[in-house]
Amino acid sequence: MKKILVVDNDPNHSLLIEEVAEMNGYHVLSVSNPQKAAHELMTHPTIELIIIELMMPEYDGIEVVRDLAQAGFQGTLLFVSQAATKLLTAADNLAHEYELKTLPPLQKPLTLEQIRSSIVKALQPASRQSEASDDLCHEQSGAVQLSQQEIKQAINEKRLALDYQPLLSLKTYQVHALESFVRLVDKNGKHIYPQHFRQLIDNHQLEIDLLPMVVEKFAADYHAYFKEFEAFTYSFNLSAADLENLELPETLEQQFREHKIPTSIISLEINNTHRLRNFRVSLDVLTRLRIKGFKLSVDNFGNGAEQLDHLKKIPLDELKIDPNLIEQINLDPRAYSLVKNIINLCIGLKLETVAKCVEDIETASTLKVLNCDSVQGNYFGKPMPAAELQNFLKDSVVESNQSIADDDLHAIDVKPLSHEDRLANLTISKLIEQQIRQQTNQQRRHNLGLALPLTGNLSAIGKSYYLGVNLALNWLREKHPEIDQYFAISIYDSGSSSKEIIHLYENPDLAHIHYWLGTICPISDIKPLIRYAKEMKEILLAPYIGSHQFRQKHNKNIFNFKSSYYEELLTIMRYISEHRGGRTALVMAPTQMAFEIEEHIAEFFDEVDVIYVRSTAEGSLENTVQKLQAIEAHNVIFICSQKVLLNTYLNYRQYNPEAHFYSVSLISPTAIQGIIPENSKHLYFASSIPSIAQSSLPIITEFKLALLESELSNSKQIANAISVEAFMSMKFTLTLLMRSGATSPRELNDYLAENPIWEIGLNHPVHWNAEQREFGPSCQILKFHNGEWVTP
Repeated sequence: MKKILVVDNDPNHSLLIEEVAEMNGYHVLSVSNPQKAAHELMTHPTIELIIIELMMPEYDGIEVVRDLAQAGFQGTLLFVSQAATKLLTAADNLAHEYELKTLPPLQKPLTLEQIRSSIVKALQPASRQSEASDDLCHEQSGAVQLSQQEIKQAINEKRLALDYQPLLSLKTYQVHALESFVRLVDKNGKHIYPQHFRQLIDNHQLEIDLLPMVVEKFAADYHAYFKEFEAFTYSFNLSAADLENLELPETLEQQFREHKIPTSIISLEINNTHRLRNFRVSLDVLTRLRIKGFKLSVDNFGNGAEQLDHLKKIPLDELKIDPNLIEQINLDPRAYSLVKNIINLCIGLKLETVAKCVEDIETASTLKVLNCDSVQGNYFGKPMPAAELQNFLKDSVVESNQSIADDDLHAIDVKPLSHEDRLANLTISKLIEQQIRQQTNQQRRHNLGLALPLTGNLSAIGKSYYLGVNLALNWLREKHPEIDQYFAISIYDSGSSSKEIIHLYENPDLAHIHYWLGTICPISDIKPLIRYAKEMKEILLAPYIGSHQFRQKHNKNIFNFKSSYYEELLTIMRYISEHRGGRTALVMAPTQMAFEIEEHIAEFFDEVDVIYVRSTAEGSLENTVQKLQAIEAHNVIFICSQKVLLNTYLNYRQYNPEAHFYSVSLISPTAIQGIIPENSKHLYFASSIPSIAQSSLPIITEFKLALLESELSNSKQIANAISVEAFMSMKFTLTLLMRSGATSPRELNDYLAENPIWEIGLNHPVHWNAEQREFGPSCQILKFHNGEWVTP
């Protein structure tokens, strides 16, 4: 029975690993004292996997790694910890420096599937391991020593074989290309992999003799097995010596012509680890290869030998990203950022991108989000001989008429299951059932971020919102102590800028955040944010933005809590129509929203005057007051800046003291409250958020109690309607997420479709409107009375 050693001072964690391992047929040894790890290895030399907690008192995981290296450990290491990803990655890199084999590190708390898959990956039978371990990703252990003479003899006797690995498009989910891998065959029929002869060949410049043999072997395979796959591209590696052979373009063209294989389906790969010793000659060769119809690709990009000038000068078609970056993409934010920037660079240069060594669906999903074109790796198909690959392709390529959702990579079925795979799947199904029954201990933690303007010109709003968020969290923790098991909440300063908000959303260090809440930015700066929000994969909850552009039905990832400015305007119009008479004027900034609103005015008023105003235009404010005087307006509705509203209100009411003034919440009622005299009359706001003065509402009672119990400094001085909105939004959205368990826009949309009605502490329930992307009706009229906002 294969043995696993767990080095961890947490007995519960060790016990969990032991249960999973034994269900899969492995034996576990545990030590809580890390200094005993090397001793256990000497006592039990058959240990093949060591799982190490990095952060341990007195003797940490790095010191254990040093001990294991000195002891000559030949198995595999797996780091697990609650430490930051950067620290785990650094430990993993250090183990590589010690020439120790590792699995990608894992952050606690661990799921059963993470534990099982890591154990199986490390301890799979040797025969399967040799199949899965390819020269693409990991060098084979136990290098075979071949002399120059033996290599020459193998080539002269044409003892050569080719394996092919499929490449899968992340756009069509179809296999569309094959990469060839050369194997020399020794006298006993054993395949020798490239890492055991490639360097020797390059050093002695022998591969010039090898390339024609590779083409001959491929031509035979092509006509026997692949000719039916007409749209495929087939790739071969060029050596440094090939790139200095000025006769290569003509030689290759002639060879493929003789075999009636078009050069347009052949891609020639330049290994990025090769330094181009004579760039002028290499550019000559590569350019003429491209002229003759061959495609060109650079391999292992990101491995340290890049010259961006070469990307500009060489007529490339494709770039393959180095496996070391791909393996770390979901573990190391720096690797994620590098891969993202490489892909964006290729998009700008109009190059196709291929990710190598994709070994799991999570990595493929991340690459799809980053707009990588294709993937190759053992998860989708290992390198195999032509005859085996032909059957594989016929059995597993997705039919062209089969529909697969854009984000459903799990629907790809291009990896036939072996008997061992099926047994493993049965085992994991049983484990998952157990995990569901133990959800209290294994509950998934969701990460929620808030981008608030804690500095800049909107900082007053941001600080008030921040207060409401903290009050809601304190309130929820009292009612639901388990909330911290569900959510980890982080707050970031957006500097009152949509540009900074977008930077936060794009930051690879924050890629773990599933939901963003309470986005606040100036309405004048909203367009970049709207454009970006439409492309976001994360859930955007309760943005503090009333723009109707955030409420388009195709914005499936946006869930608005407050009503739009347009809905607020309709509420004002209804109120005037039902409670007031006389002439009405609409004072608006000339925006697209204003032009759309004009179309609906006739539904409420037979006659209305629309006055467009720019607060920055000279004489515009005085002209607005003069126009109102000319028409003797009884009701004035504002959809404009605070400056226009205050100037018009203070000047026009001197002319007509009985005029009534209304505004949507584009202007904060709280901001107005601190400027106008307490005895001001006839001023109204439409708002989705109740006033603190509305003590009869359950939500306001809860807010006041939370405020009373708050120990936050200055909380009572800055509490206002914005704080109430933040309190309501946080309390409601966290409750919604806890009940739904949703981690994607699709899941949350589906849940709200089945559960559209919610009580949130108002006098009436709110209903989810999928078309308008908001909860309603929640809009009401507030009146300024004795220094406070109250319902009329």
